[in-house]
Amino acid sequence: MSRLKKLLLVALALGVVAVIVNVLDPTHSLSKLLKGQTTLQAQYVRHFKSPEPLEPIGSEDAKVQIKAFAQSANPCHEMTIDLLKEIAQALPERIRVEFVDTGTPEGQQALAGAQIACEAGLLINDQGQFEVEREGEKFTIEFHGPLEAMPPELFHLVLVQELQEQYGDDLGEEELAKLAAVFEERWPPGMLGPGGPFPPEAEEPPASPPSAEEALSSDSPRG
Repeated sequence: MSRLKKLLLVALALGVVAVIVNVLDPTHSLSKLLKGQTTLQAQYVRHFKSPEPLEPIGSEDAKVQIKAFAQSANPCHEMTIDLLKEIAQALPERIRVEFVDTGTPEGQQALAGAQIACEAGLLINDQGQFEVEREGEKFTIEFHGPLEAMPPELFHLVLVQELQEQYGDDLGEEELAKLAAVFEERWPPGMLGPGGPFPPEAEEPPASPPSAEEALSSDSPRG
């Protein structure tokens, strides 16, 4: 048998296996992997690790409701889960976070219903897309993937915008400072760039040396 025929047979066998796997797996893991909508790490966690319970944080009456899709046993989602916990703990009367574990069949079904094309993502008040403005530039934000994959200042802007929209004048500056402190703890001032929500304190520019004329004028005798 020629080498070309062998390669064709191997390709055909792989194709048959792919079809069988997709038929037997209702979440279509293989096709998602090929499309870059999941990772081998996420698939390993979903099939071979037991999910850990993630309790909701924040008041049920909070007007900013975050539904967070993530895998509790996936190290790649750890930062996303921890950050959301800290945000809800900072403003528990304003923000509530509920976790959906995408390492479970129910979580995968909810993920598909939310039309999130990754193993992790967010809905805020049942919305998946937001428009924010920063330094005169407009951004469209979609939370598909772990939060570390997006600039933190944009996530901060989305939260502030949603809080102000829901609470208006009832939202105090002290509460906004608590929210900003969560981000500052992870990304110290200056790490987000000069346009970030918490830039470093301005420093006075160093004094320029005197010109030759000024130097001569100051050295000349007076009176």
